[in-house]
Amino acid sequence: MRARSCAARRWPPPRRSRAARGAAEKLRREAIAEAVQREGEAEAAATLARGQAEAEAMDKRAQAFREYGDAAVLEMVVNVLPQVVRAAAEPISGVGKMTVISTDGASQLTRSVAANLEQGLQIGSDLTGLDLRALFARVGANGDALPTAAPSKRTDGAGLPDHS
Repeated sequence: MRARSCAARRWPPPRRSRAARGAAEKLRREAIAEAVQREGEAEAAATLARGQAEAEAMDKRAQAFREYGDAAVLEMVVNVLPQVVRAAAEPISGVGKMTVISTDGASQLTRSVAANLEQGLQIGSDLTGLDLRALFARVGANGDALPTAAPSKRTDGAGLPDHS
């Protein structure tokens, strides 16, 4: 291989014309725009996939509610209820002493707790689409113990059918 002379290497490189610099800048910006577009499309596809997966999970949950019937749904609600009550009571769990100053006395506190439970029951009904109050009333009126789901159905631990 022959060694090049300094004159052949042209150091420093020659300045490009204004048109060449403009064309290079245009290409650079187009490449950036394409990269941003591809990134946006990838994010949109990921968001769509997440939405479709969530919708499919909701459909499966609704199907499970239909298959299991009221008894199994009630059992799931009752299993989760202690966690809900624990979370609702957590803000006041650290209170050592409470002084109630009211013309109604401590009965206002009792009414407040009952109202909070009522709201929780309504939220549960809204989220599940089931009339939980009627469900609890039916079980209480029958005097039955908590009904259980049919033993032949396998669940995934969250009370939903195991489709594996």
